[in-house]
Amino acid sequence: MKNVTSPTNEFINLILENSKDFGFSEAEVLYSASKSTEIHVLKGEISQYEASSLQGLSFRGVYDGRMGYAYTEVLEDTALTFLLEQARQNAGAIEAEEKETMYQGDASYREVKSYEKTLDTLSFDDMAKITLTLEKDILSAHDAVEAVDHCISSYGSASQKIKNTLGLDLFQESNMFSIYADVRCKKGNQVKTASGYWLGRDMNALDSKKLSEEIVHKAVSKLDASSVPSGKYTLLLGDEAACDILDTFSGIFSAEAIQKGFSLLKGKIGESIASDIVTIRDDAFVKGSVTETAFDSEGVGTKNLVLVEEGILKGILHNRKTAQKDKTASTGNGFRSYKGSLSVGSKNFYIVPGKLSHEELLSHLCDGIYITDVSGLHAGTNTVSGDFSLLCDGFLVENGKVKRAVEQITIAGNFFTLLKRITHIGKDIFFSSPGIAGATGSPELLISDIDVSGN
Repeated sequence: MKNVTSPTNEFINLILENSKDFGFSEAEVLYSASKSTEIHVLKGEISQYEASSLQGLSFRGVYDGRMGYAYTEVLEDTALTFLLEQARQNAGAIEAEEKETMYQGDASYREVKSYEKTLDTLSFDDMAKITLTLEKDILSAHDAVEAVDHCISSYGSASQKIKNTLGLDLFQESNMFSIYADVRCKKGNQVKTASGYWLGRDMNALDSKKLSEEIVHKAVSKLDASSVPSGKYTLLLGDEAACDILDTFSGIFSAEAIQKGFSLLKGKIGESIASDIVTIRDDAFVKGSVTETAFDSEGVGTKNLVLVEEGILKGILHNRKTAQKDKTASTGNGFRSYKGSLSVGSKNFYIVPGKLSHEELLSHLCDGIYITDVSGLHAGTNTVSGDFSLLCDGFLVENGKVKRAVEQITIAGNFFTLLKRITHIGKDIFFSSPGIAGATGSPELLISDIDVSGN
């Protein structure tokens, strides 16, 4: 998190120095930069190559007691007057009751390990070889494989700097490699597809054969699928499916959503909102996720937060503005891009794993449905009420054993009720691809009495 010397820093300093002449009592700059390289392969050849570089700078300042924002992607002296004048005009249009303030910084911050220098040496040829190998491995993994429709590798790096007139001066960077593929499998007139990906910083951990087998197995296992009779079922929600649902409803833990009436958790701290075996955390440094961040977009140090402990709601996520309204402290969850205004976001938001293996969970399920995929998460969910109706694929389970593939079913219910009906939790956790601040994670969840619509 040390400062870096560059022309960008000189421009940042110039903005802060000139902000006083424009009437700002406090001023802050958030600078972001990113680079990415992407390779697509198709039928054994490079079909597409993309390289991009983006950077932008956001200014915010307190003018006449109100916070004004402006941003630019032109990092030259000619943009300085426009940036400060635009922020001043925007501040004049603000009518928010809660005043946004700036932060002078923590005494210390946790060390971040989100940048791997060896990834910088990854060449175009290296990426091409890795991507072509995965496509080849998928095509040879099973006789039912008809085609690999997409096989894409990507390397990306990003950096962020925050500096203000109160003494805050922070910098951190990250990088990551990812590879994604989807496969099409055919048996008779049946066609099934599946996808999978790997992301990380340790290239030695990427096993192309294993990844290809996992992707192909997903598709092949869906062949000969059929529906089930409608009714109430006990479900084993697979980790990826559980993660998707949890991510969709993660915003209900935002103090901003609660204060605006967009979450039913208002006034519920100290009350039971989930099964007593459920603990939910938000942690920037949890093992298993590839994202780490030592501070949020306001410069507040990130924390390991317990939001739900043994079913009891213990806390919610705050930035400095929402914390001021609730007369509490920020939890380090104030995030924004250089183009956007401040909001509340999670870091690594996840359900704490239990102790049961997948086989043990199937044994406890006994007779029910193992859900592996959910879709319709935007159209089929109401994040305020918690209601959902989702299309699903999975497997019918009888006597603790997978019997056959299941398709064309819909599960319906309420997220808050679902949390209450969790009876067992798996020991392995899956984390999604990271968003602006972090990822969402979940183990497998065994849930009782869920409405399923089939045939």
